[in-house]
Amino acid sequence: MLHSLFTKLVRYSLWFLIIFTTAALAAVLIAFSRLTLRLEYKRQGSDDRLFIEAVAFWGLLRYGLTVPVIGVNLAVEDVPGVKIKVAEGEKPDDEEYVASFSVIYCLLRRLGAFYTRYRQAVLYLWRRLRVTCFEWHTMLGTGEPATTGAACGLLWGLKGFMMGRLNPQFQDPGSISLVPDFKSPGFSTLIKLAGSIQLRHLLTSGYYFLRCLKRT
Repeated sequence: MLHSLFTKLVRYSLWFLIIFTTAALAAVLIAFSRLTLRLEYKRQGSDDRLFIEAVAFWGLLRYGLTVPVIGVNLAVEDVPGVKIKVAEGEKPDDEEYVASFSVIYCLLRRLGAFYTRYRQAVLYLWRRLRVTCFEWHTMLGTGEPATTGAACGLLWGLKGFMMGRLNPQFQDPGSISLVPDFKSPGFSTLIKLAGSIQLRHLLTSGYYFLRCLKRT
């Protein structure tokens, strides 16, 4: 009887040790691991390339998505809207996504309502986000010096606004440039954006999301 009791005690102790060790390892992974997101968009003439990548657990989990071609038209059969045309490499059949301006407006309203409702959780994540890379380089020309200057002024203001908003989260200084072409029409741009956040902060933000959800 004592032998049987001792065997059970050892077995339960081993199971407890396994569970405790697993939980401790999971806690360490969550406490020190980061989720890193990287986005790169390049447009040269009519050629586009969009790359998005997510990495976690020191590179053990990695997911990347590449979209070689994106075309945007601001009219859909004479109806104001946006048509996005996506082609995967040499794939002959393109995929098209259409959204009218009314749909886009409703989407923006919903995003605004979402921010208002979950503002505490969103700000918690934003303050703990660390931007590791931000580059935005553009060459722009409309074919007319006056409109080129006006367009470049607006774009430069947008770039400055984004730099100001992201500056508190920068780990390294960002880089922006804008080169106007007053002689011929053309457009090219390169955007590189990368940021990281600790997984434990994502879990904490989930708590804030649930708390905001219970209030309504």
